[in-house]
Amino acid sequence: MLSKTGKMRWSSWWLFTGLMMIFITLAELFEHKMVSPSWSRFLLMTELIVSGVVIPMALGVVLNELVMVKGRVMRKKNEMGKTAVSPPKVLLIGNASLLGASLEQLLCQKTHFQITTISAPATPKDLLQQISQYQPDTLIINTDQIPITPQVLAILQKRSRLRMLAVQGETNEIQIYEKETLPIHSTADFIQKCNIKTATSESKKEESQCE
Repeated sequence: MLSKTGKMRWSSWWLFTGLMMIFITLAELFEHKMVSPSWSRFLLMTELIVSGVVIPMALGVVLNELVMVKGRVMRKKNEMGKTAVSPPKVLLIGNASLLGASLEQLLCQKTHFQITTISAPATPKDLLQQISQYQPDTLIINTDQIPITPQVLAILQKRSRLRMLAVQGETNEIQIYEKETLPIHSTADFIQKCNIKTATSESKKEESQCE
């Protein structure tokens, strides 16, 4: 689509070109002795101007507008590329080897997570500081090391966008703490309930136990 400025230029050029075509028609009529000889020089000069100046300038306007349209399309594509979906941030708190086997295997195989593994915080206040530092989308806590106390739940309720998984290593039980506690029975169930989307970026694993 043309810009407002481009449309104005087009309207001006169409009007000017239309007037020039009228002069060309009069010049042709003059050649057939149908116009007064007093118009001869003026019409001939007009025809030369139209053929030598106006038409090339009109073509230049067309090419310039096409270049501008192409530039806008390229800029839009670049902007769309910059806003591509980044890999979900997963903050894994506690020893990964103590987590449930199915969850550990899932995290090791998937390459579209940005996984960060840190040691268990000493207090709920430390947990809040770590969440603020890493800004994860999904938080995975090993309940063998960090009990889910009312204080911990109160911290998570302040983070409306954060989803938390509580994993008990002994029973291999996985639960999501959001508006309610939801048991997870399979890998597909895990991905669906965590709202984890595939991204093209490679995962970033820091101090991960995955090999």
